[in-house]
Order: sequence, then C-alpha cells, then structure tokens
Amino acid sequence: MNSKEFKKCFSADSILLAWERVIASVGTDAKDYFGISVFNSDLTQNLKNLTEELDSGKYNPTRPFKYFEPKINGTQRTKTVLGIKDAIVYQAIANHVAEITYDHFSETRHFVFGSVLSPDVKKGVKLLEDDVIDYYFFEYYVSLYNRFVQSINETVDKRSIKYQLETDITSFFDTIPHSTLIIELNEFKIANDILQLLGKCLNFWSGTRDLQTIGVGIPQGPAASYFFANLILDSLDRLAMKNGLTYYRFMDDIRIYDSNKNTLNSALISFDRHLKSKSLSINIKKTSIQEVERSDSEKGRLLDASGIKIKKHKKSKEIDVDILEHDSSQISGDEEKNIKSLDKREALSFYYDAIEEIENELVDIYHNTKDENILESSFLKDVKLVRRFLTLAQKWRLITQNLIDIDDKVPDYEMVDIWLFGISRIFWKANNLIWNLTYYLDLKDYNDEFNNLINDFKDYEWVQYQLLAVYGKTLDFNSQKVNSIIKKISKEKSPLVRLGYYKILVEKIKANSQIADSLSYLIKSEPEIYVQETVLNLIHQKNLNIPIDNLKSWFL
Repeated sequence: MNSKEFKKCFSADSILLAWERVIASVGTDAKDYFGISVFNSDLTQNLKNLTEELDSGKYNPTRPFKYFEPKINGTQRTKTVLGIKDAIVYQAIANHVAEITYDHFSETRHFVFGSVLSPDVKKGVKLLEDDVIDYYFFEYYVSLYNRFVQSINETVDKRSIKYQLETDITSFFDTIPHSTLIIELNEFKIANDILQLLGKCLNFWSGTRDLQTIGVGIPQGPAASYFFANLILDSLDRLAMKNGLTYYRFMDDIRIYDSNKNTLNSALISFDRHLKSKSLSINIKKTSIQEVERSDSEKGRLLDASGIKIKKHKKSKEIDVDILEHDSSQISGDEEKNIKSLDKREALSFYYDAIEEIENELVDIYHNTKDENILESSFLKDVKLVRRFLTLAQKWRLITQNLIDIDDKVPDYEMVDIWLFGISRIFWKANNLIWNLTYYLDLKDYNDEFNNLINDFKDYEWVQYQLLAVYGKTLDFNSQKVNSIIKKISKEKSPLVRLGYYKILVEKIKANSQIADSLSYLIKSEPEIYVQETVLNLIHQKNLNIPIDNLKSWFL
C-alpha cells in the first residue's frame, strides 16, 4: 500500500503541476515533442491515466533516447530525452522534494547561483490556484548568472583578495551514485516508496545509448536532474560556509577567493576528501590556484545583452540604447521593463554601421587564425577568443534580423565562409553558428563545404545533426538527391544523424509524392522509436489537419 506521502507526490494536482513544469522548462533539446503532442491531444484523460498507473503500481519507466554532445576538449557528454510520462514522474518527485527542502536551500542563496529554486516552488500544488502562474521550476538563469558574475567581480575588486581557486567535478552528472542521492534524500525524510521508485527510474535512465550503468548517473537534460545535482553538493556548500570561505558555485563550476594561498590549498584538500566520500572527484585538469588579475578583461561578463551601444540623436539629446538579444522566457518581468525599444527605421544607418564593424572584426579573426592546425587552434586555448567570436556572431544575427525586417536586407554571402570556419573551430558551439546560416535562403554554392564538414565531424553526431539543419539549403531537390539522402539514412548508424536527414525529407514532403512513399518505407524500418515518433510529429506539424493516429497508420 502506498504511503500518504507517495499519494501526495503523485496526486492528480501534483501530476498536472509536473506536466506544466516539464512544458515550461527551458531545455528544448531534451524534450519528447511527439509524446507531448500525443499527451496534449487528450490531456485530462492522459494525466488521469498516469496518476492511476502510479497509484496501482503499474507504471514502469522506459529506456530513453540518448545522444552525444561534444565538449571543448573533444570528449562528449551524454544528453537524455525522457519520454513524456517519465519526464512527468521525474518532475513530480523533484517538485515534492523541492517543496519540502525549499527553506533549507534558501540558506545558501549567497553562495549558489545555478539552478536555484523559484520561490513559487514552496507553494506546492497551491500554485495552481494563483490567477497568474509562473511554472518555471528555477529562478531565471539570466539574473542568476549575472549575480554569480557580479559577486565574483566585486570580490576581485577587493584589494585584500590575492588568489583564486577554480575547479569543477569530473563528469558530474554521469558519476553521481544513486545510493548517494538516495541517502541525501533520506536525510529529508522522503518516503521510502518514493525513493524506491526514483532508484528504479534512475537505473532505467542511466548510462549511454550503448549501455546502462546500473546504480550510477542521472540523466543530463531534464530540469529535475539539475535540482538533484544541487542537492548532492549542498553539503559541500555548507562546508564552505562553515569554514568562512569566499565561495561561489554555479552548478559544478566552483570559485574560491582568499588573501592566502595556503588557505586555498587547504580548501582544495578538504573539498577533494568531501567529494570522494560521495564517490565524486575533482577534475584535476580544470583545477588551478592562481593570482587574481584585476583588469576589466579578466572579469566575468554579464549575460543580459549583446553589448552594442547605439547613440540616437533626438532633439539634440544623446540616448544610449542597448540592442538586446536574449531568451525572453528567461528575462524576469522587472528586467524586461528595462529593455528599451529602438525606432528601427530611424536607426537604420546605425544598424549598417554596426554590422560593418562586426563583420570586419570577424574577417580579421578569420584571416589571423584560418591557417592554424585545427588540433592546435587558438580557439582551443583562448577562451576569450571563443567568447569574442560567439558574441560577434550573436550580434550579427540580431542586427541582420532587424535589417531583414525593416530593409529587406540580403545577408552578405561572404560571411558564409566565416560561419563555416567558426563551426570547424568552435564545433562544441556549432548550433550558435548554424543559427546564423539560417538567414540565407540559398546555400547551393556551398554544398561541397558542407559535405566536407559533415565528413570531418563523422565522430561527432551532434555536430553533424546541427549541420544537417541547414544542409537542405545546399541541395537541388531532384530524384537523384532524394535517393542519395535515402541511402545515407539506410547506412547511417547514428539515430541523431538519421533524424537530421529525415528532417530534410520532411521539409520537402508533398501529398502523394515519392518522398512521402520513401519516408513511409524508411520510418517503418527505423529501429529507434524516438526517431520514428519525432518524424511523425514533424509531418503532423507540416500537415496540421492530419491526426497523429492517421499518420501512425500510414507510416507505421
């Protein structure tokens, strides 16, 4: 028989709140969009069915879709896309624990800045009674990260501070022992039947696409995992507080400052021992104790703006206007009020001046680094260079969008080589540069360059997937090209890369066309269920009048 706490955790209202938080979560690369579409088609009944499954003990977690995303050092992290039912259950457990522990975690708010719980979490399901509801599980990350940076900058400005310890945890999410998490949760008196279900789920969701890792690892992607990761490190935060350290943590990125180098050495030893007691370990390659540099260039930068200042003359007064690019879902109400609008037509000449300056600087970077060996590229050694290139790329696409909107500007095709170069050098951020390429209507002259990059990154499925997002712009869609893509799908081992090719075909699908027939054949033989369902959802989005069930009968 389920405990009273279990029934509360998975009540109808709790499951509804978990659904809303899954939908509201920021991680678009870790969502089961097909499952969401199906679930949403009869939401009330599907939520009721899930509640009954949990109550009766008939719910069982499923093995999720996983893919590999590259890091700057060439290794790859495993990202997980939970099926919608599993995502709801995981979030429901996180909601329940977060409501109980909210006051406890608020005690470290001056030390911890990543994935900090929203104050509304404390309300539990009573949040559903509010007139205006913000379903975000965490505080907005823009303001959190800015507080992290500002805290560090203020510390660096203190003349008494001379040294900085910087470290993080090796493969953090992948190495968290389930037993350690369960023990931590048990300290908060979480019911055993909830912990048993969580342990069962984590075993199904652990590991890579190739193999489960029983007892170790939590899925990287879902919001709930970031909360549980913070919970694991809570005792480390309190160790720093207890010892009076000037300590800041943004997820597993840890900074400590002091006037005495020996104090930081002692802190490092203490932290290492503490983490080992949880079967975690400090990343030696990313650990250093160095003298603090106080120049502005060494200080962290805020996330809120692209940093372009435009001076607008009006009635002999100068007004500074920031052109901003941000994820509007992560800007709080008060911050949004401070975002100033600009009369775009009046500022047209300023946009052209700004984009010329940006493009010139990007071209200079390109010419200064293009002949370097990729394995010894400046981009692998110079974090500031990477940040500068990506910032300029971000500014470029913001201004380009404005110029397209108000002046029908065609983006400069000479910049395509810059974006392709950027992808080859900053491959772990390829999605940022692919975004810029979406502004070009036709890339047929660059088919060879795209093919070369896809081949160069054959070991990195995520990079190939990003390139395939715009690869269709490089093709003339005749029967020969379609057959070529079909052959690539048939031979490709990576389900993520296959999905990238499927998307190209879906973009060109027409009623009763050969592409539709080919897709039907391919999807029926597709071994990865997540890929099958995602393709059907894409077809559904392009043909909204066709129900998902009909698509299933046609294609599966």
